[in-house]
Amino acid sequence: ITSLITKDNFYRGLKESYDGYSNAVKLLLTKSKKESVIGSKIKGVVAELIRSDKKYDVALETTLGAAAQNVVTANTDDAKYLIQYLKDNRMGRLTFLPLTSVKKREQGVEITKALNEQGAQGIASELVKYDSQYENVISSLLANTLICDNIDNATKIAKKYSFAFKIV
Repeated sequence: ITSLITKDNFYRGLKESYDGYSNAVKLLLTKSKKESVIGSKIKGVVAELIRSDKKYDVALETTLGAAAQNVVTANTDDAKYLIQYLKDNRMGRLTFLPLTSVKKREQGVEITKALNEQGAQGIASELVKYDSQYENVISSLLANTLICDNIDNATKIAKKYSFAFKIV
């Protein structure tokens, strides 16, 4: 039991210290806990806004790449405020995704057809769970990505559909 508590404390500490995030994201999120004005303008970081089955974790991390650290705001005014805050405090750069500006990406016909191919696991945006208010953000990042079970099947599908969408 002591070992489990120690592990839990360790992972909680990593989450609270934002280990693994870029320096700018880490600094901004740390400030958001101390300054309510900053905190009120941040909806979350993409990586924190989605949940998935463990078996898709690596594929989703690969798919999102640096976008996993993008900061979601309610609107462009909040993003502008935070950008200015970062500049004024020389905290670095990061990407903001205002909910009012990000448009939903529709799935192409080709990717929908590819779901029937051997090895296709699903479309990335459909393999994650998230609050509906983030639908445009999640679809813009993941709706054009097919998750496959292995590289051989992925390669066959990519060739068959003339590399019309991203495959991980």
